[in-house]
Amino acid sequence: MVRTEAGTIPIEVKSRSCGARGPYAGEVAQVAAYCLLVEDSMGVAVPYGLLQLADREIRVPFTPERRAKVLALLAKMVAAGQCEDIPRQRGKQGNDAGRAERSRLVVVTESAPREGVGKLIRNRAEENMMSEGLNDAEKIVFTLCKRSFLRLWSYANPQGKNSSKELCDVLVVCPPDVIIFSVKEIGLKESDRPDVEMTRWLKRAVEESANQIYGAERHVRSSANVVCADGTPGMELPKPPDLRVHRVAIAAGSRGKVPLPLGDFGKGFVHVFDEMSTLILLSELNSVTDFVEYLTAKEAFCSSMKYLSQVREEDLLTIYLHGGRKFPDDPPDVLSIGDELWDGFIARPEVKAKKEADQISYVWDRLIDQITSDVLNDNMEPGSSPSNTERALRVMAREDRFSRRVLGEAFKEFIDESVQHPLARMLCSPSGVVYVFLAHPRDARRDIRQMELQNRCFVARGLHPQATTVVGIATEQYSKEGHSLDLALHHQPEWREEHQEMVKKMQESLGYFVNSRQTKQSVDEYPNTEGVPASE
Repeated sequence: MVRTEAGTIPIEVKSRSCGARGPYAGEVAQVAAYCLLVEDSMGVAVPYGLLQLADREIRVPFTPERRAKVLALLAKMVAAGQCEDIPRQRGKQGNDAGRAERSRLVVVTESAPREGVGKLIRNRAEENMMSEGLNDAEKIVFTLCKRSFLRLWSYANPQGKNSSKELCDVLVVCPPDVIIFSVKEIGLKESDRPDVEMTRWLKRAVEESANQIYGAERHVRSSANVVCADGTPGMELPKPPDLRVHRVAIAAGSRGKVPLPLGDFGKGFVHVFDEMSTLILLSELNSVTDFVEYLTAKEAFCSSMKYLSQVREEDLLTIYLHGGRKFPDDPPDVLSIGDELWDGFIARPEVKAKKEADQISYVWDRLIDQITSDVLNDNMEPGSSPSNTERALRVMAREDRFSRRVLGEAFKEFIDESVQHPLARMLCSPSGVVYVFLAHPRDARRDIRQMELQNRCFVARGLHPQATTVVGIATEQYSKEGHSLDLALHHQPEWREEHQEMVKKMQESLGYFVNSRQTKQSVDEYPNTEGVPASE
């Protein structure tokens, strides 16, 4: 990759000459796939990729349309069972006939030569796909869940009643929400009686998934915690009546030839997705709050209608997003949608502008993932409580994509300013959660920093009477040498007069947020573009 003023640019190098024919469609798709990987793994905007041939360099713009085509291609690969890395043998006259030619992803900086083989992105993708016991479709879903909902709350093949019983394919737990995924990859047989084969396919790919989900739900409602695939205990499960269960069946393998049913299969509403809709939904609604809010709204909307006429999931998503993240209050009895709704929506200028504006939100994702790594690897500072840290992480992860945009930008500005001097900042998220950012000198004692962070969170709670939850994040002044992170959670629904008096005394003695300046900012989820009204 090369970092330019335009952004981070992936480069694919081929030894062949371009000639009059131009680049192959597969080469363009490969560059676009690299753009998608860089975008998702690094959380940066990718304006285009470069295809370097022997005689020319070709720029491949990474537009929303091309991004959608890459996702669609991946869905077709999953459906066709072509996800394995199979070396291709290409015979070439005059150049060692039969020798395997492998493409190279070159990783460079502006000052480095364009040579060598960069394996960073490919290795990361392969590591994400190494979950044992999962088929190709299940691996894709689990990887998407880890990316969208973060790995601390995503479980592949958790155990059911005993070690020999699989609960479901993927379980996502972020209390009070639990998402149960059942993934079936069933090939649709060619036959002179397609109606019979479709009925058989629906039974195996959809009905059996629904039954597995219902069984998993019964277990979830009666269990204390998740049991991981290796038998180790996982997260504590939320309890009724707070528990909210979302049922998702992913039916792969029909190649889009079988209309998918959805609704109540006997014991609760089940969302049924195919490969394409799964990729789109978990890419567009890539936070647990965005995803479960859509599932809840869609369940209520679809349950009130008498008939759905082969509606694509992405078109339902378009109605939801275009309506300000809600469905019409008065649903029709019959809903039939044309095939161009989603394609037209993602091509709109304000939707493209939102994608660009959302790039800064992945600063927040990376911050959560960094702290999560410390939790999973048992690298927490002595005195830190994993349970309290997990609860604070859960609050951070419940922020939707728009709130993460605001928080990511604020945290980046805070880190950049900390280079000059120690500082503290206080921010109220659009979600209503208050955040405290604290940067100490690099030689300051860690225990003193933790104590100040906790005290500042208490003061912030008193300065925001409407808020019940404050999350504090402390670090050193930014340096390339690295940094440590402390996390604090202050949740206090009841606030009395004596608490406010303690805040006053703390401010008088310690000076916390005494002379702070308050600024307000208005941010549009869909930024206005020149000549185009902003979406509400």
